[in-house]
This record gives sequence, structure tokens and C-alpha cells, in this order.
Amino acid sequence: MKNSRASRPRRWRTDHCVIWLRTCRYFLVWLGLAGVTGCGGQEPVRSYDVPKPDVVYAENHVEPGASNSRTDTAVQEPREPTDRMLGAVVPHGDTTWYFKMTGPTAAVAKQVSKFRDLIQSLTFDGTGKPVWKLPTGWQEKPGAGQRLATLSVNVDGQSLELSIIPMPTSASSQSLLDNINRWRRQMGRETLAAEQLDKQTVKLQLADGTATLINFAGRFGSSMGNRSSLSSSLAPAAPAPGDLKYTLPDGWFESKQDTFSRAAFGVRDGDQTARVTISLLGGDGGGLLANINRWRAQASLPGISAETLKKQVQTVAVDGVSGSYMEALPAGASPAGMAVIGWIGGQADHSWFVKMRGNAPLVLQQKANFRKFLESLQFPAR
Repeated sequence: MKNSRASRPRRWRTDHCVIWLRTCRYFLVWLGLAGVTGCGGQEPVRSYDVPKPDVVYAENHVEPGASNSRTDTAVQEPREPTDRMLGAVVPHGDTTWYFKMTGPTAAVAKQVSKFRDLIQSLTFDGTGKPVWKLPTGWQEKPGAGQRLATLSVNVDGQSLELSIIPMPTSASSQSLLDNINRWRRQMGRETLAAEQLDKQTVKLQLADGTATLINFAGRFGSSMGNRSSLSSSLAPAAPAPGDLKYTLPDGWFESKQDTFSRAAFGVRDGDQTARVTISLLGGDGGGLLANINRWRAQASLPGISAETLKKQVQTVAVDGVSGSYMEALPAGASPAGMAVIGWIGGQADHSWFVKMRGNAPLVLQQKANFRKFLESLQFPAR
């Protein structure tokens, strides 16, 4: 019995060692299969390098710590970014103001805080024009063409410009999305769907209204193609096939086009200057009343009502297109004052805008030439 009792523990230890080794072997085989096929159809575990939150924010948003209740997400760059764009869309009554700075990534990134401070400082005067506090080190230059003004700053030997452009406020609920997508296309970025807009913009409460801010990197001028509809009346319409035809009055000369114009001209008389532009916008371009009031504001005149509008415009046909001719001439035509005369006509899904803006005495002097120019104008077939 002693031998039997002594041998039993040895067999117990041996048997259990064998069982333990077999269990380990089966577990290792199962683990290997799980690593190949996954458990329950799941993908195998992979590791990723995750950028720091401040880096993600800098690549896609305006400023760390900005007041924003949502969770911000990054958008993968289509290519290695070389440029950065800061922008703000600021609606105010019948006019929406567009502030935009584009330049080398590092240089523009250094101006993010000052750009935000500039937008935060915005107020509007009695004519509806924005007034701002110029950031330290920035300079203000007179506007040209569509621009109300151009702000510039030198960063590490590089000159950056911020443009300020007014456009009629559109009644379309898609206008903000369409214009931000237009900016994204300019940077070679994917366009956004409506539900993505809040995740890729920042709302900034102003003293009088709200601004929508954007900040993204990309490659300026590297278009991603037409991946979303740009149907907003604020966006320039697609180029018309063919060329505009016209006869320039004596003294008028070809001038540099701006972002929205299809043709531009100038006229000068001593120190007096005026500029004529022909532009094409989608839809009704924001509406006749909004555009007339915008032009009146450029001439420092108050806005008018829809009822008064009927008395202020004349129906004039240009190349068979019925349109409205208007004059915004300040009383007295002071040499220091500005005046606007123009014509707006619609064709199907787009509108033509022909405008002269300049020193009031010269614009008044050129009224007859402007009307002759309208009579000679022929639009491209569409």
C-alpha cells in the first residue's frame, strides 16, 4: 500500500503536465488562427501614429481654444499642402462680405490669431460698409475692381494680401456651402456635403451679426474638379462660349480683370478715374433690389425700397436681353465723391452686370458714352 500510495502522486503530476502542455498547444494554434482570420469577422488589430490634437486643429481649423461646442475632425489632405487659406463670410443685410487670405502655409499660419481679431472687430457704418481694427503690422490699401479694400502684411519676407469683396446676399440656403466649396476647390480640396459644413467651419459672434470662418491647407490653384454643384447666385457663372463683342468709346481703354469680371475697362480725365466691368453671375445674382442697393452704398447713398426701385430704374434692352438701367449719382457730384451707373439683365439661369464706378464728375460726364457702349454690346451665345 505504501508503494501504491507513493506512486499515485507521480502519475498525477505526469498526467496533468501532459494535459497542460496539450492545452497550451491548442491555445497557441487557436491564437494563430485568430490572428489570421480575426474573431467574429473583425479586422486584425493594426497600429497607427496619431497626430497631436493641436496639430490636427492647426491643419483644419482657425485657432486652438476657439469657442465651439462641437468635436472637430481632420480632413485628409489630397496631396502634401503648400498653401493655406483663411476666410470669413460675413452677411450684413443685402450684402455679404468675403474676407480671404491665401499664401504659403507657414506664413499664413502665423496670421491666424490676427485674422480672427480682425473679423471679431468688425462693425458696420451707416452705409452698410464694414469697419475694422487693423492688426498690428498690417497695412490697408485702396480697393480695386470688386474689392472694397486690400489688407497686406509682410511675414518672413513674404507679402500676404487679404481681399475684402462685397457680393449680394443670396436667398439660397445653399449659398454659404457653395461659396466655401468654391474656396475649397481653389485649394484642391474635396468639396463638403451640407452635413459636413459645421464640422469644417467656426461660427464667430460679432457685435452686429455672425461670421463663418474657414482655415484649411492645400494647394492653391489645384482644382479638384466639379464634385459638387455650385448653383449659388453668388458664384460666378460658367464661362460663356465665344467672346463678348463691343465698341469702346473714345478715351476708354482695356483694364485688368478681377475675380468676377469677364471684361474690364478704364477711363481717365486728369485726376478723375472710373472703371467699367462686365460680370456674369448665376441665377439672378442675388436679386435686382439687393444689387441696386449695393451699388448705391458704393456711391454713399442710402438703400431704397422695392416700391422706390420701380421709379429709380429704366427698362433697357441690351443685345435683345431685357434689363434694368440705374444711376447712383450723389447730389452735387463732388470730385471726392463716388458714383455708379449700371445695367443688370437676366438670361435663363444667369445674369449680366455692366457697371461704371468712379469719381462722380467723370461718371456723370461719361453717361452718354456708357449708354453707347451698352448699345454696342453683344453677349456670347449660351
